[in-house]
Amino acid sequence: YRSRLLRVVRSEKEVREILTRYHDNNNHAGRERAVREIMMMYYWFGVTEAVKNWVKSCSVCHERTLPHSSQQSVFFCLVYGCDSSSYAFPELSFHRFP
Repeated sequence: YRSRLLRVVRSEKEVREILTRYHDNNNHAGRERAVREIMMMYYWFGVTEAVKNWVKSCSVCHERTLPHSSQQSVFFCLVYGCDSSSYAFPELSFHRFP
C-alpha cells in the first residue's frame, strides 16, 4: 500500500507541531483529513487517537459545531399545485424520507 518511507516521530513536542500544522493551520478541516494527511508522511504509535483527542479539545472546532437537538427532526413534504396542505388528496401518495 505504501511505497514511500515515513518519518517516525519520537517526541511529544514534534507530535504537537505536526497536529498544529495538519489541523489548526489547515483550516480545522476535521479528524479524517488530518489523519489521512499525517499518515502519508509520519508515523508514531497512536496517530489516530492523538488526532481524535486533538480535534476533540480544539476550541475552534467546538465553536463551529452546531449543538445537537434532543428532539427528533420533523420531516415534511411540500406539494406543489395544491392550495391547502390540510386537505387530504387520496390520489396522492407520500413516502417518508429519513
